[in-house]
Amino acid sequence: MWLICHFYLIYLFKPSHTFHILVLPLLFLNVYYTKLSNVSLIQVKSALGLYLMYYGFFVYQSPMEFTFAPWYCVTCMSIRDKDYYVFTGAVFTMIHLYTLASTNIIGHLNMNIGRLIKTHDLHAVMHIIVHLACFLTKQSLSPDFKFNLEEFISAFSAFLCIFFSDNADEFSMAMLFTSSRSYTSFFLHILEFDWYEYYRNNHFLPVYGGSNWIVAIGVALISLLKVY
Repeated sequence: MWLICHFYLIYLFKPSHTFHILVLPLLFLNVYYTKLSNVSLIQVKSALGLYLMYYGFFVYQSPMEFTFAPWYCVTCMSIRDKDYYVFTGAVFTMIHLYTLASTNIIGHLNMNIGRLIKTHDLHAVMHIIVHLACFLTKQSLSPDFKFNLEEFISAFSAFLCIFFSDNADEFSMAMLFTSSRSYTSFFLHILEFDWYEYYRNNHFLPVYGGSNWIVAIGVALISLLKVY
């Protein structure tokens, strides 16, 4: 679960996106000395998830946004017999999103969508692709080159992520401690402890025929447009 420590670290240090480049030599060394396994669609999907997590965090550096993952999972994956939780969670989520600017809402959505689709650990090759994509994206939006101690520590932290397994449930819960405003998402965890088990038991796929994802889209659109 080093990914938890990694996001805590980049939240505290606030490194420039140069660290995405500084980690590459370490990852290439790992690829050189490690046998490359077959790259599957699951790896590609999880790599996209990690990219969205980084991008969302770049847009809005608030780790507590990850704590809404239980509601997004149950809603977007249309977990059965959870209608009460879906609509109760929609109220909590809209209360939170009401206080955010539209740009921050986009960051919030990217972080949670990314957290949901990053379901498996990644090979170093996929980490290389993710960090290159992150650097190019951030550099195009906000050019910034720094080579301070924070960037080197963050790069080494990113490298360590390839040696530890990742669990969305533990990750989301750990982010509750990053802000005093996490009381809204705290209830989302209390009301549905087993959300990740349901998700894993369904092979990280949406429930066939489910339609609760419409609620998540509605909450996102209403919040972005400030309709209420």
